[in-house]
Amino acid sequence: MLDRISALAMVHKTLHHSPDIRRFDLGTFARGLVQDVLALSGRENIKVIDCIEEVDVEATHATALGLILNELLTNTIKHAFANGRPGHVQIAVRRENNEVVIEIFDDGPGFDPGAVQGKTLGRKLIERLSHQLDGTTKWTSSGEGTTSITRIQSDPIS
Repeated sequence: MLDRISALAMVHKTLHHSPDIRRFDLGTFARGLVQDVLALSGRENIKVIDCIEEVDVEATHATALGLILNELLTNTIKHAFANGRPGHVQIAVRRENNEVVIEIFDDGPGFDPGAVQGKTLGRKLIERLSHQLDGTTKWTSSGEGTTSITRIQSDPIS
């Protein structure tokens, strides 16, 4: 799967090819990242439901948002679809007023939040980067999947 360094390189490549260096199209980046992560996983039995909109954010937020997305996606594939389990993942990127929302839902087995011992490096990274951007990431889980919702304060760019 795509490691953190490759995700950073992808963010910088996207910024380099952008016609406006002040903007970062998170939606377009997310689509490319999803394709790359799935291709590198070698998993053809995971179907993606794309609910990704074009969302421009400040370029200064690009690195943190790229890493958050990468961690969320790789964790989903690793945990929801372990041992070759097939399934679906729905990915949404959208703007809601002055917030950017990244929502990922999988139909994996879910997890017991109370049973999670400590926090993994990936989860700590997601929470710290979300906080750095004046946002939050929350996970909910049931026997029929897990949902992560990241909300970042971000005014629309004019």
